[in-house]
Amino acid sequence: MASDPELALDLLAEDLPAAERQALALGLALRRGAGDRATDFYIPWAAPDGERYLVRLRCDGYDGQAPSFQFVNPGNPEETGPQWWARMGGLGYPRGDRGEVVFCTPGIREYHQHSSHRGEAHPKAVWKLARVVALTWTYLNQCGPYAGRGGV
Repeated sequence: MASDPELALDLLAEDLPAAERQALALGLALRRGAGDRATDFYIPWAAPDGERYLVRLRCDGYDGQAPSFQFVNPGNPEETGPQWWARMGGLGYPRGDRGEVVFCTPGIREYHQHSSHRGEAHPKAVWKLARVVALTWTYLNQCGPYAGRGGV
C-alpha cells in the first residue's frame, strides 16, 4: 500500500500519547524505535518462566494500514520468525500469505492482509495504536496459559 511517510509520522504523533497512556494503564512499556522518525514501537515482556520477549508493532503506512504485530528477537529486533513467539495454550497459530505467524484478530496488519479477510471492512479506529497496545496486552494476558517460546 503506497502511503505518505510524513503523514504516517504526523498521525503517529497524534496517537502516541493515548497509546503511551494505554500501555502505562495496562502495565506495559511502549518504546519507540531509534529516532523520532521511527515507525516501529516495541513492547518488552517477561514471561512467568523468566523468558524475555519483544513484540514489534510496525506502523509504517499508519493509519492507512493496521500496525504489524510480530514477536522479534529481543537482541536483534529485525529478526522475526516463529521461534521468537510466546506460545499461548488457548490459541491456534494461523499463517499469513507469506508464511508469517499471525495473531488473528481485527486491528493487526497480518489479519487484514490475509486472503481470507481482505474483503472485510473495518473502520480505522480498529487499528489505532492505543487499541493495538490493548490487543498486545490481551495476547499476553488473556490468550494463555503461557506455554513457552517458539514452536508456533
